[in-house]
Amino acid sequence: MDEMANLVIAYDYENVEEFAAYVARKLPKLVTHRCAAAEEARRHAHRI
Repeated sequence: MDEMANLVIAYDYENVEEFAAYVARKLPKLVTHRCAAAEEARRHAHRI
C-alpha cells in the first residue's frame, strides 16, 4: 500500500479516487491470473 501511495505521489495523480478504483477493479483479476500461472508451473514441475 505504501508503494502504491508513493506511486500516486511520484506521478502527481490528480484523481486519487479514480486511481484507487482502477486498482480495485484490476487487483482481483491480477491475483487470479497469477495464482493460475503458479498452479500451472507447479503442475508442470511435477511432470518433469
